[in-house]
Amino acid sequence: MQRQGDSAGATKILEEIVKQWPDNAESLYNLGVLRALEKNYTAAAEAYLQAIELAPQNPSYYNNLAAVYAAEGNRARAIEIYRQAVRLEGAEAESYFALGLLYEREGRYQNTAALYAQMLDENKVAMRAEDYVQLGMALFGARDIARAQLAYRQALQLDEHQIAAKVNLGWCLYLQDDFDGSIVAYQSALEHADNIQAQFNMGLAYLAKGNLSSARLAYAEGIAQYGPERAATIGAANDLRDLAGRGIQAATAGEILHRYWNR
Repeated sequence: MQRQGDSAGATKILEEIVKQWPDNAESLYNLGVLRALEKNYTAAAEAYLQAIELAPQNPSYYNNLAAVYAAEGNRARAIEIYRQAVRLEGAEAESYFALGLLYEREGRYQNTAALYAQMLDENKVAMRAEDYVQLGMALFGARDIARAQLAYRQALQLDEHQIAAKVNLGWCLYLQDDFDGSIVAYQSALEHADNIQAQFNMGLAYLAKGNLSSARLAYAEGIAQYGPERAATIGAANDLRDLAGRGIQAATAGEILHRYWNR
């Protein structure tokens, strides 16, 4: 009924079910979902709290309750509930990411970094390859490049064709001056699919390690395939300028900039 647009009818049925079976936590949870969709957050929270009282070990109930508090603007209460959720057996990755986002919005960056590190180090959350990619991005945002790299490697253990993990891993390795490892990651990504970021970052890694001929080739192939405008849009020109500005292979970086961008 809800999918057909009859939210009122669906809510009425669930309310009747709850009256007849008041100890059915799942019905209370579903009633909370419908009320939240109607933006009746007070009633939704009430239903979720009743469901939690009946089934206090279900992480989904806590996630939805915290989301209601967040929607109301009550970040403190939402953080409290998500903190309860991540302590549960079978805690979901969603709880960690949502809690980390709230910490960021509160400016609690140390809490954010510690939470994501815990998520990776304790390895107690069932996660898909996509979740590890998201975790890697979160750790990178928290400036924990070493752990971000580990998260991307975990993603690739689960799905060796995860392109985003390869591209992001390549950038982490580049920033750690592991240019050979960075190039391998980008080459692996490009073997499975065209990727503008991998193409130009591979050229940058070649240039940084001093392999000038491979750097020129990578940039030339990238420009031929994507054009200088798209390359400039993703920041390839700025990366070259930064590299030249730091005096690393400045002559070649300047040559590439002049040849492809400064027409």
